[in-house]
Amino acid sequence: MVVVATVVAWYNAPADRFGLFCTAKIRYEVSATVRVGDEILTSSVKTEFGHARKWLRRFASWDCQQSKGKALAFKARDGRVFLIPTSLCPLAEDVIRDVAKVDIMRMCKRERRYPTQAYIVSTAEEPTSWQAFDYSKNGPLTIVAMNATAFRWGAPGDDIAKKAPNLLRTDFILPANGASWLSPIKVVPQSLNIFTPQQYLIYQAYPADGPIPLRGALR
Repeated sequence: MVVVATVVAWYNAPADRFGLFCTAKIRYEVSATVRVGDEILTSSVKTEFGHARKWLRRFASWDCQQSKGKALAFKARDGRVFLIPTSLCPLAEDVIRDVAKVDIMRMCKRERRYPTQAYIVSTAEEPTSWQAFDYSKNGPLTIVAMNATAFRWGAPGDDIAKKAPNLLRTDFILPANGASWLSPIKVVPQSLNIFTPQQYLIYQAYPADGPIPLRGALR
């Protein structure tokens, strides 16, 4: 009986995907509704962000990154994919620990340190180009609602893999200044992008203001 209870407790324990060196700092689910032209699109994804465990911070700096749940994905009727990061502003991170739900747009609109950069990828099937935009302003899409809810049970998910799996096999070419944080690499799961053997990246997507190849596929 003791053994069974132990197993059940472990199985139902909060998921900690960071292992020996890292632990979850905050877990939450982001849900959003956006308008693209006459379309209403929705997306919801669980994510978590971590930090190095206390014993490790005494000796070295350690980077703890979650590979999944970094972006909400919206696939429009014309094939374009919109990616909105799931990161929160510092104020929302603090508040969500104490309340059940946070209105991200309302709470973070005055946070100057909060980046509101999102991305458009030309098409979900054969990506050839990408472009950054500010989702806090009226542009290619309009945010109807965007909320974050803290969660304890379950594991992070990935919306990109469900709606636009070919993005995971895309080599996103960096802009002229070489800043990776300006490109979709920032939110596309790293385990299937920059750490993936080159032969598995069969598409190339260039910045919209850069050279566009004749074909999306490398093969």
